[in-house]
Amino acid sequence: MKAQAASSNGPNLTPRRRRWFTVVMFLLPLLALALAEALLRLGGYGDRYPLVFQEERFGREKYVVNSLVTRRYFSLSDDLIPEAADEAFDFEKRPGALRVFCLGGSTTAGFPFEVNATFPFQLQYRLREALQNNYVEVVNLGISAINSYTVLDLMPEILALAPDVLIIYMGHNEFYGALGSASTQRLIGGSRGFIRFYLTLRKFRLVQLLESLIAQISSAGSTAPDAPNRSLMQTLAGENTISYDSDLYRTTVENFRENLSEILLMARKQGIAVLTSTLVSNLRDFRPFVSSFSAADTLTRNRCEALLLKGRSLQQQGAHGPALEVFAQITQLDSTAADLSYFRARSLAALGDTLA
Repeated sequence: MKAQAASSNGPNLTPRRRRWFTVVMFLLPLLALALAEALLRLGGYGDRYPLVFQEERFGREKYVVNSLVTRRYFSLSDDLIPEAADEAFDFEKRPGALRVFCLGGSTTAGFPFEVNATFPFQLQYRLREALQNNYVEVVNLGISAINSYTVLDLMPEILALAPDVLIIYMGHNEFYGALGSASTQRLIGGSRGFIRFYLTLRKFRLVQLLESLIAQISSAGSTAPDAPNRSLMQTLAGENTISYDSDLYRTTVENFRENLSEILLMARKQGIAVLTSTLVSNLRDFRPFVSSFSAADTLTRNRCEALLLKGRSLQQQGAHGPALEVFAQITQLDSTAADLSYFRARSLAALGDTLA
């Protein structure tokens, strides 16, 4: 009777066999994923999209910047994904050569004068004139719409290419660039650690396939008539207004600070000199696109708006001193509106104070 009861309840696993059974059941999905990944690679699907590849040009072995490296960072249709410049530099670094890499977004890439008016091109010309005893290579690694996450992800490959100097000109695209916190490509949650983990996952062919399928389904369901005519930045722009000192603003600034700090630390460990540049910004001629006061109560916001109109009226009459007094009143109530800083600066400039 006992034997029949045991048989009817199925095999009686020992603790050791139960552990092995649990391990096998856990490993089977992983093995299936590994098999799918291997089959995709063997079938030639996707790519690793390295930063550079080796090629012979003009009788010399060269590193050539891979124009498709950007596919690691954008989940967009092929016609919208920006490409890296076709830059070539020596595979074997010449004795005494100075190798400079310029990193950043569209300004570094040279938009809208990508051919020969880029600052890396001009810098190379001037350095070669000044350092005629050295062979100088200035390599433009600027790519439109990338941000500090992209540069940080590329750093191991950049450092392996033996640069002497890095020039970093970035910061424009932290909100709206690839995986930017206010972009259409942002990740849910948007934590720095998760974004970096996601960039690692995108190197797998299986993830590339899933993203391609999702993109095809999304584009098939899109009914926006102007979608084909939209520019890259129009496509990437998610949230059009970002309040100063909001949670999104503070998180983005902190993530940028941490990314830049890690980039600098990686370069310092390799003994590579780094130059970071202040970004070009609008300080005079163009009124901000969007401006709003962020005071919590409606009464204060309305008061600030009324005072701003009063200050602008005085400004238009040429009464810049009284206008500044009104702007000072607003600052005490709520200093966050971009228009306030803009019109205050215009009055200061009119009074000859161009350094305030």
